[in-house]
Amino acid sequence: MDPSRRSRNPRKGRAEDGIANGAVRRLLAKALRLPASAVSLEQADRPAEDILIAGEGEALARDIAALTGQNP
Repeated sequence: MDPSRRSRNPRKGRAEDGIANGAVRRLLAKALRLPASAVSLEQADRPAEDILIAGEGEALARDIAALTGQNP
């Protein structure tokens, strides 16, 4: 693997994983109307089908599934 594509944080794995996690955090923060820094990665790592937000749950779950490569 190209070392430039590796994340410096071994918990995150590849750099793309960090980008996807950041996008998931921003989506969750938007739906919850919170700053992205207030959404933990534990929330972002949950399966998309477990994330239900009143009014936007299904659309948010689809967006998260698309970003993380999960089946919606």
